[in-house]
Amino acid sequence: MKYFFISSISKAHQPQLQNWFSILNPRVVNAGRYHEIPELTHFDVSTSEEGFGTDVIDAPFFLISAPFFKVASMYDEDLQFKKFRLHDPQKIVAKLYLLPTLPHVDALSDWCEYRNNGAVISRVVLDKKKIKYWHISKQEKEMRVQ
Repeated sequence: MKYFFISSISKAHQPQLQNWFSILNPRVVNAGRYHEIPELTHFDVSTSEEGFGTDVIDAPFFLISAPFFKVASMYDEDLQFKKFRLHDPQKIVAKLYLLPTLPHVDALSDWCEYRNNGAVISRVVLDKKKIKYWHISKQEKEMRVQ
């Protein structure tokens, strides 16, 4: 599936993973070294009053719910994934999320605008030549392809 996701939605209703740095090295996920991630990983989380109300968690890394994964699998039968069991000990509830092993695409244009000495992108501009045939999901604000 040739697809990528850009989000600027509030994280208020997403489960917050607890002590995930001690369980999973963020560089492994960010670099796409999925072979170094166990097939099943357990995380304790804290959830909002709604609990597990979201199908997509995009921070600290991209996770999708099992029903969302079933839909995505209809478009790409070969979609690989790692399983993450998220458990809220306060509410005594658990839910399965999946980390799809997606390729990383450098799609940013030189026309992007940055803040904080390049640490934060304030204006995203995608390079049409780098994107080629990848699909884009728009969230909240309109995005333009250069």
